[in-house]
Amino acid sequence: MAAGLSPGGRWVRAGVFEAIVYDLRLVLRVCHGKRSWPTAAIIDSRTIKSTPESGSRSGYDGYKHTQGSKVHKVVDTLGHLLALHVTPANESERDQVELLAKQVQDATGERVTMLYADGGYTGRVAAADAAIVGWSQLLLNGERHDEDFTEGLKIIDRNARAQTRIVDDLLDMSRIINGKVRLYVQPVDLAALAAGAAKRQDLCRRLDLSP
Repeated sequence: MAAGLSPGGRWVRAGVFEAIVYDLRLVLRVCHGKRSWPTAAIIDSRTIKSTPESGSRSGYDGYKHTQGSKVHKVVDTLGHLLALHVTPANESERDQVELLAKQVQDATGERVTMLYADGGYTGRVAAADAAIVGWSQLLLNGERHDEDFTEGLKIIDRNARAQTRIVDDLLDMSRIINGKVRLYVQPVDLAALAAGAAKRQDLCRRLDLSP
């Protein structure tokens, strides 16, 4: 028996509560018709306003204009907690991904292959990469349902197209910065353009193609 610890403190040290949460999560997933082990997770954060007791945990979140702490959490697709980490609100979300990912894999036996996250944690390019790689691994490991296969292909296609748009945007920006974008100025007949647009709208209405 650890000297000076209450029964609750001894349970915390022995990991009793973590074991209870672990077993309960497995049971609830099976009750919802899911596999006992999650293969996908969602990461998000929330900034909580600080109090005088926050001390060094407090920081200023410039995006939300709040002085406080930022709670980073990861849940499975049913909302069950997998990982939790608290930082000062001014610390980068991206810097917390490695620690949170390790906590998630420790909690799930390294079975999570996909993590949903917003741009604060990944950036647009990394988010698209993660979605493509995660779903590719999920579809190739043989542990999937037919609906997973269809959804996975849609997500891979959507994120591949997103990557193409991102690269095009970066190339356009590079050309602008380097002065390689040329503008060809010429007179435009606005009346003719308006007439053409009106005819197109009329055709769409007659073909019942209007949105």
